[in-house]
Amino acid sequence: MYKKNFLWVANKETGFTLLELIVGLALASIVAGAIAMAWITQQRTYMHETECNFVQNNLRAAVLLLERDLRSAGYMENCASKPCLSFTSANASSVAFQTWDDDSNSVMTIKYALYNSGAGGGQALGRQVNSSSIQPVAFNIDAIDFVYLDNNGTILPRPVPIDKLDNINLVQIAIVGRGSKATPINSPAPQTFRNLQGNTIYTAPADSIVRRILLTQVYCRNNFPK
Repeated sequence: MYKKNFLWVANKETGFTLLELIVGLALASIVAGAIAMAWITQQRTYMHETECNFVQNNLRAAVLLLERDLRSAGYMENCASKPCLSFTSANASSVAFQTWDDDSNSVMTIKYALYNSGAGGGQALGRQVNSSSIQPVAFNIDAIDFVYLDNNGTILPRPVPIDKLDNINLVQIAIVGRGSKATPINSPAPQTFRNLQGNTIYTAPADSIVRRILLTQVYCRNNFPK
């Protein structure tokens, strides 16, 4: 009797059927696939956000320095060679101006312009002091646009004529920066970037690279209305 009961119990523990195994494997595959997709999505989002932060921080750092310099345009304690112009040139994609250098106790000319850096960052926004070599302020810059207004809010022609340079009272800046590589989450569609006047300054190709624009304006406090 004991042997018979033992065999009955053993026969009941026969494991999973083929159908149960198939269903189990299917469910496990679905769960594993969902986990993998969630991980891939998270990685893509992380890459995208990393590129966005890189571009925004790059633009902020460049604009902070540019704004600081522009606010000092025309600040003079002394000027050995007349005329002492606040601005020496004012174009759509570059600007140059004079200010006082406390370190050398003399007038210095600062110029900002785009140039090919020859490095991994490609085109860069550069800063040049007097006749020294241009130094990069920010890499991966696709475009920069300067708009100049007088104290009446009238937009001055670009390049600003020499006899109108001292009329510049406000400078509007639009700068377009890009990421260092394409991201899967970024839509590969052309992008159009405009300045504060609503004019197109750059149309980006459909390359899935993150691009951002930073818009700002700087009052030239040393350029009093004339």
